[in-house]
Amino acid sequence: MSITSGSRVAVLSLLFLSGCATVPGDTSQLAGTRWIIESVNGYDLSAREDFTISFTHSKFEARFGCRTSSGRYTVEGDYLRTAEVVTDGPSCAETPAEELGPVILNSGMSLSWSGRGLMLEKPPTFIFLRPTR
Repeated sequence: MSITSGSRVAVLSLLFLSGCATVPGDTSQLAGTRWIIESVNGYDLSAREDFTISFTHSKFEARFGCRTSSGRYTVEGDYLRTAEVVTDGPSCAETPAEELGPVILNSGMSLSWSGRGLMLEKPPTFIFLRPTR
């Protein structure tokens, strides 16, 4: 029996709502997921609803305040590689994360799963994601 992307999202959502869940370490589960960008390089964005990223089978779309980034991605083990990244929109200048976030996504980065979410790291920079509820 195969699990559809919608089923994966539903299972992840239920696990997180239960309060005792962990994010699965299977990076293939990125397809069909949507995340809140909780921080970019230490800038706390947890109260913001306009910092998000979502993944389809081979593409991603991210919003960093007034700026958007989109492109293709592949996962190779614990490494997320992006390509054909396009960033649009002016920075609202509300936070440096609007400028830094798209720069981090414009190449490859390592993936680290934790009980709270997913860390995208391109040392010395990082983006921390938590699943939407």
